Amino acid sequence: MKKVAFIVPGYTETPERKGVDEISKRLAQQSFETVKVNIDWRYKIMSDYVVQFNELYNSKSGDFNLVLGFSFGAMIATISAAKFCPDRLVLCSLSPFFAEDMETIPDSWAKSIGKHRAADFKSFSLLEAGKKIKSKTTLLVGEKESVREPEMMTVAKRANSVIRESTLKVVPNGKHDIGQKEYLSAIMEII
Repeated sequence: MKKVAFIVPGYTETPERKGVDEISKRLAQQSFETVKVNIDWRYKIMSDYVVQFNELYNSKSGDFNLVLGFSFGAMIATISAAKFCPDRLVLCSLSPFFAEDMETIPDSWAKSIGKHRAADFKSFSLLEAGKKIKSKTTLLVGEKESVREPEMMTVAKRANSVIRESTLKVVPNGKHDIGQKEYLSAIMEII
């Protein structure tokens, strides 16, 4: 049986991001072929990122597929999982930029993402996607990041409530950093 694990980094991050190699090595020990996804972030919107990932998923998927995404990577993974239904889904610090979030995001965030990207985000409903996901799903959110940015916990709880086979775990002392020791340790425990 061919087991494939896709690791989708956060916005502007590359597969060389601290922590990705450690995750990849752990998955390789479990006989996974790991695919460290390299998203072309420049001058693109979420729709473009999803298309990039979907093409890669179609060309590399196996008999058992695990998708792990961080931040925007978790958003890409969520949107794609509604279509492909990987066997396992790990969503780390899911970004709160779904259609349901756009009316309540802080003004500073709205200004920084721009009108074109904001309009695109409105085309992705977490409630609709979540109902289609049949993957065994684990959602991670950092304790410290959810205090600093409560929207992170709100979207994680919403995802947990609509994805049937999901579990939500709070990473003690966790920041918005997949390479942080505490966050990485929490990932290692669940994969």
